[in-house]
Amino acid sequence: LCSKSYYDILQVPKTASEDQIKKAFRKLALKFHPDKNPDNEEATKKFAEINNGNQRNTHFLPITYILHTAII
Repeated sequence: LCSKSYYDILQVPKTASEDQIKKAFRKLALKFHPDKNPDNEEATKKFAEINNGNQRNTHFLPITYILHTAII
């Protein structure tokens, strides 16, 4: 089983800026959020993949952004 890099999950280049990474994360998290996709197992899996990648790669995001999104 080959795991994807967080860049691949977010569909951004490895040279992406912090701002590009934040925007891509937010866009995909909103797109695949379970509340927006009820009864869609594929969307739920994608949402989990995005969030798991975010938890593993928090060094991409400043702590204030992480705390802000955790509160929302």
